[in-house]
Amino acid sequence: MKPADALREEITFLEDEIRGLRNRMAKQDNAAQVQKLAMLSRLLSRCTRALESQLTKEVLT
Repeated sequence: MKPADALREEITFLEDEIRGLRNRMAKQDNAAQVQKLAMLSRLLSRCTRALESQLTKEVLT
């Protein structure tokens, strides 16, 4: 599996986790879920930036 493929898979997983967490938060809001959402959002941003970087490297190579 190429690094870009692994990153895409991780991004899909994180997006699903965030979507599920937001759905649960609509029913009840608590500090732990807010912190988890913030952490997952940061991880998603990092993975997205890493994927963009990886794709740029592949294009230049």
